[in-house]
Amino acid sequence: MRTAHACATLLRLSFREDRVLAATWVVLLTTITWVSADATKDLYGSGQMRAAAVSALNATPAVTTLYGRMSPTVSLGEMAILKPFMMGTIAVGVITAVIAIRHTRAGEESGRTDLLIAAGAARNALVINAYVSASAVSVAFGAAASISLLAVGLPTPGALAVGAAWTMVGLLFASTGVLCAQVFGTVRAARSAIFVLIGCAYLIRALADSSSFLSWLRWLSPVGWAQQVRPFAEEQWWPLTLLGVATVVVALCGVPLARRRDVGAASWSRPDESTDELIRTRSGLVWRLIRTAFLTWAIGIAALSAVVGNVAANADSFLGNQAMADYLSRLGGSGAVVDSLYSAELGYIGLLAAAFAIYVILQISHEESARHLDLLLTATPSRRRWVTAHLLIAAGGSVVLMGAAGAVLATFDVVNTGDTGHAGHIIAASVGQVPAIWLMAAVAVLVYGLTRHAQAIVWALLVAVVTAGILGPLIDTNFAIENLSPFSHTPTLADLDAVPATVFMLGVAAAATFAGIRAFDHRDVVPG
Repeated sequence: MRTAHACATLLRLSFREDRVLAATWVVLLTTITWVSADATKDLYGSGQMRAAAVSALNATPAVTTLYGRMSPTVSLGEMAILKPFMMGTIAVGVITAVIAIRHTRAGEESGRTDLLIAAGAARNALVINAYVSASAVSVAFGAAASISLLAVGLPTPGALAVGAAWTMVGLLFASTGVLCAQVFGTVRAARSAIFVLIGCAYLIRALADSSSFLSWLRWLSPVGWAQQVRPFAEEQWWPLTLLGVATVVVALCGVPLARRRDVGAASWSRPDESTDELIRTRSGLVWRLIRTAFLTWAIGIAALSAVVGNVAANADSFLGNQAMADYLSRLGGSGAVVDSLYSAELGYIGLLAAAFAIYVILQISHEESARHLDLLLTATPSRRRWVTAHLLIAAGGSVVLMGAAGAVLATFDVVNTGDTGHAGHIIAASVGQVPAIWLMAAVAVLVYGLTRHAQAIVWALLVAVVTAGILGPLIDTNFAIENLSPFSHTPTLADLDAVPATVFMLGVAAAATFAGIRAFDHRDVVPG
């Protein structure tokens, strides 16, 4: 198979595989960007309000650390993209890297790469396919973002700058994903490396914005380079060349590694851990497989909780806008602004913990797709016990994550206010998100029990819940959209008494789990 013909064939296959994942995230990010920009017009319509908000935001270290420092131009566009720009930059990097790894290391793990090479596809064609597929998704993210901002009525240069920055960040991390796929021997290791790299890039940018003494650090971070394009604030286009040069350099490192190593091998291998005592039990094996992911989630949630706690200490200085206070009250209840902020952010943290629980459950689907599950069930004949082991890790891990989030928030609250009694309420509201998390995990069990092609369906359901929770309060005054999310029925600091909803969610979760396990018992498993 000639390289050009092989690339064309592989690209058609890749686009077919990526259409659900890519389309879902492109639509989600575009919608969030559009709704956020549109809502900003109402929240900060006048220049005087924007000037006061920018002054307060730049004077709040936690906010500048989280989203970056705003320019003194006080433009409506810059205010509109403050939150979605940074969130979108990270999301684009993660998604494009994941897609690049899917078409490289994941194909080698599943054995598909061997079949393609046997059919005549060159190694170069496989690597080119990964680059082009992920790059196409990057361009889609950038184009959709620019179009959505233009639709809101924001200036054209700023809208194009946002799209260009997201596209270039996506191209860079797509190349990084291909490189990690060559260096590490498993999909899990490659993805973990990407998450660490993106996390470090964000952390370096955050440190640069947290102190003028460390401002030079932003030039060491791709996220900082994207930020320096300065959409809607006297745009600078030259930082895009830094992203472009870095993309080429990383790509040139990845291609030679792909040529030199054997299919299925890694440029860097870990020490032999076959004697690890953990793998001698079902739960131990599951924990061994997901412990790196758990630690990543735990660190991320703890860091986010610390930022929220720091922001809450300065809430009165930048949430004096009544429209913003009303918005937070809709998200978190009718209590004080700080309590509403805590409740709103606990809902978002709960979504992150739900993503972890779903990730653990879907590891069963991953093992089946990789044709490992049949071999595992040979040693552990009971399917119920195998699913139960994943459920225990998912349920226990989510409790630990939410407990840690509550503890961090409570600690900051005690330091800020000295009120130890309120700390208990914060922890209770945090742990109160667990029933909704368990419900999402139970739905994942049910869907997987019915079909082994559960991953796309379950992640799409999570995206729907995220969309309902984030966009519902912005576009629906009757709360009908927001109420579709189970997290809208969990306890808040303004109303900790949510017993009926909690009992209902736990009951539905138990029923869905039972039905899912029963269905899994009666369907075929892909043989190893």
